[in-house]
Amino acid sequence: MTRLRADFVLLLVAVIWGSAFAVQRVAAQHFDVFTFNGLRFLLAGVILLPLALKSERPSFDKKLWLVALAGSILFLAGGLQQAGLELTTAGNAGFITTLYVVFVPLILWIFWREKIGWVSWAAAGLAVIGSLLLSTAGRLQVGRGDLLELLGALMWALHVILVGKAVRKVGVLTFSAGQYLAAGVLNLAVS
Repeated sequence: MTRLRADFVLLLVAVIWGSAFAVQRVAAQHFDVFTFNGLRFLLAGVILLPLALKSERPSFDKKLWLVALAGSILFLAGGLQQAGLELTTAGNAGFITTLYVVFVPLILWIFWREKIGWVSWAAAGLAVIGSLLLSTAGRLQVGRGDLLELLGALMWALHVILVGKAVRKVGVLTFSAGQYLAAGVLNLAVS
């Protein structure tokens, strides 16, 4: 039952993540990038903060820089993605953003000298092909916002790597709430 629940939650996350591009595309027509991202990240942080306070003993003392760095990268990734959505299609944005799946092992291999097995490389390649087919029906038309989406995908990859390393040192809910609040404040400050 636990495995079934975990699989259902992953499916739900994928549906929400995938459908968010269409919503973000509409929001890009009505809000500036920083206001939209500031509100969405602050909302996420405010929702998670009580859960973090209840289930973990938040301690940001020596690890505050990890939370601030994650919030900053999240600020950049979200900003680039949302700005790109103003200039490209939701399908292109979805496809290009999923390139982080390839960037993560590539960055880990280049900068951290981590050994990446051939199965991971094959899976990353299949993920790119599958995402291309699902997001664009196989017809990728390059738009002006695609470069912003590509830079955003690089930031998402750095964020995934940082989260993977930081949650070993900071509670997951505390880290999540902190990074969302930091990203929200940065976005609203720029807005």
